[in-house]
Amino acid sequence: FSTILINQITAQTQTNLLTDARVLSLDVESLKQQSLVKAERIALEEDFRNAIMHNDFAAMEQLGETLMERYDLGFLTVTDAQGSVLVRAHTLSRRGDSLSGERALEEALRGNSFVTIENSSVEKLSIRAGTPVLDGKKVVGTIIAGYPLDNALVDNIKRLTGLEMFIYDQTTATAATALSADGRTRATGIKLNDMSVQDTVLMRGKAATAEANLYGQPFLMGYLPLVNGDDKIVGMIAAGKSQQDILDLANATNRLTLMTVILIMLVLSYPIYLFTRRLSEEI
Repeated sequence: FSTILINQITAQTQTNLLTDARVLSLDVESLKQQSLVKAERIALEEDFRNAIMHNDFAAMEQLGETLMERYDLGFLTVTDAQGSVLVRAHTLSRRGDSLSGERALEEALRGNSFVTIENSSVEKLSIRAGTPVLDGKKVVGTIIAGYPLDNALVDNIKRLTGLEMFIYDQTTATAATALSADGRTRATGIKLNDMSVQDTVLMRGKAATAEANLYGQPFLMGYLPLVNGDDKIVGMIAAGKSQQDILDLANATNRLTLMTVILIMLVLSYPIYLFTRRLSEEI
């Protein structure tokens, strides 16, 4: 009974893990759309456009902080028409930094709005929406806005699902709710070495479940691909449940079953006793 029960709980947990991983995936997709819409709205702010055109850095910094707060963004970066950073509203700016090579910037400089998931030197792995700032039809600058795929994001999803959540940049965990053996630091920086999962999720773009060992603790994991704006797989989203939790649930169910069986035996023992006594008397 215990073996059957554990197998059933494990199978159900695998299904739930993929369902809960999709909750995080849907949240990421929602943030992508929000980022794009918000970046486009900011690019239409006349005062902001004028500040960019006149290189008014003080006005850009003030307006950038105000707009980032108004639109509840994780970060907001302004560049000139060559892709050099003018202002980072979310952190100290190093004016002149280049975002060269970033897809969101490349599309914005071409006059297109575009949202993707990619790495940046400051925001690391993040949702990045780029849109041009136009003077007529001329691109005078760009807005790069979005949200980092960080621990705060996975913490919010854990509050909804109750499961440990992870985001992987390719095979390395860059955001995690699970804690390492010391109970304080996040279980980030762990590389996924399961070649079967890599092949299924990163190469073929399919969901997968597997066992994983995180800082000496066995987990059952569900993985989904993380896709950028060019439909390329750049990482994974994962949900995990400690196998000890599964065993604890099975043990609790076993105890309840044992108590129920004992109770049934006690209830049945009295009529059996009466029947046996009567039969003995007749004999």
